[in-house]
Amino acid sequence: MATPRFLKLAVILILLVAFFSRLDAPASSEPISPAASAVVMGKVLLQSGLSHAGVSIRVGTQVTLSHGDGLFILPHVEPGGYVIQATKPGFLKLQSPPLTLAPGDVVFLPETMLLGGDVNGDQIIDLLDLVAMGAAFGQSPPADPATDLNGDNQVNISDLVVLGVNYGQRGPIAWEIETPPTPTPTPVSQLPAPSDTPTLTVAPTESPEPTATPTVEPTSAYPAAPTLAPKSFPW
Repeated sequence: MATPRFLKLAVILILLVAFFSRLDAPASSEPISPAASAVVMGKVLLQSGLSHAGVSIRVGTQVTLSHGDGLFILPHVEPGGYVIQATKPGFLKLQSPPLTLAPGDVVFLPETMLLGGDVNGDQIIDLLDLVAMGAAFGQSPPADPATDLNGDNQVNISDLVVLGVNYGQRGPIAWEIETPPTPTPTPVSQLPAPSDTPTLTVAPTESPEPTATPTVEPTSAYPAAPTLAPKSFPW
């Protein structure tokens, strides 16, 4: 009698464990279908960089890195409103205006460039950045990658030149989005309403030009009488 009761309790215990383990398991998130998502792509260059790889592009919670040629793509972005940002240590942040993405949208951001020299990341290139680069001058490889602005694995005069060119610049830099012009509709001429009665249109005929009438000199109706010489008579 004890064995069936023990088996029954064991089965109940197994079912309870399985039930609570399913409650603790995280819900599986299904990927967004392409038709229900948006695509964001573009190109970001690094100023005086030997390579343009490693720029972090953030759209909401999604992040990707640019390739060596600066191109990037985020193929499955949830629809909604976003401010897109591009960042890399040593460079001022790049930021877009608010964008609204709808399902099926394909957004190509125009090519732009990150300005180098913000070594300490406070979004202003000033004396503090110059001091930090001066302290790292000559290091190869540099202890702080943000001081190697051109990506040649050393801090040298080329990095100082980039910082000097951008001295005083502030971030974030506006990522200008080109808005296509709204087409202007061409006005259509108003056509007369169709009539059930056919209308006969007669083309005007050209009147002939008047011909010149020859002028006839007036002549006498009778011939001129001959002039007779006077005669003398003998009587």
